[in-house]
This record gives sequence, structure tokens and C-alpha cells, in this order.
Amino acid sequence: MDFVLFLFIFSLFFYFIFKKIQFTKKLDSEAIKNEVEKDFETDFDHDSSGNLTKQGMVELVEWFEDDLIDRRVNESKEIEGFEELK
Repeated sequence: MDFVLFLFIFSLFFYFIFKKIQFTKKLDSEAIKNEVEKDFETDFDHDSSGNLTKQGMVELVEWFEDDLIDRRVNESKEIEGFEELK
């Protein structure tokens, strides 16, 4: 009987831990989404209806290209570092 009670309490404990982790992840992803939307609205030019202006689109494309180049450079440095270890 004690073993069944132990399993029940153990199962409840892990259920609540699992639910807490899911809830925390949901809150974190919503916060990140809101932050990205806020940054997007403030960093790139928008017209009164909320659409990107031509200048805003140019800024977005330039930012994306810079980010892509930075990622490729970092990946190539990681690959070079790995090759040196061989």
C-alpha cells in the first residue's frame, strides 16, 4: 500500500513539474515574441497603417544581409577551429 501511495505522489510531483515547465516556456516564448515585434516596429520605418515603407524595407534587407554574413563568418571560424584540432 505504501508503494502505491509513493508512486501516486511521485507521479503527481512530476506531472506538476512538467506543467510548470510548459507554462514557463509558454510565457518565455510570448515575451520573446512581444519583444521582437516591439523591436521590429521601432527599428524599421513604418507608415501610418503599420506597413513597412520603402526605406524600412531597405533597412530590413540590409540588417538581414549583415546578420547572414555574421552567421556565416562565425560558422567558418568554428569550422576552422575544428580543423586545427585534427
